[in-house]
Amino acid sequence: MPENTQTGGTATSPTGYGWCSWHRAFSNTVRLIQVIEQGSGASPALFACSSCRDIYRLTPIADQL
Repeated sequence: MPENTQTGGTATSPTGYGWCSWHRAFSNTVRLIQVIEQGSGASPALFACSSCRDIYRLTPIADQL
């Protein structure tokens, strides 16, 4: 019988891989911080890694609700 080799994630701290808008590099701990509203088209979004969230005291949008 095949074994599950994947580990479960932590439900209270979602993360993602992407560009950190604060230190301007890729990170595997980014979370959405701000969406910049525009009249039309796609709205740009700002993401921050866990280190930048701590340094700049940023709160992810999901945690503000």
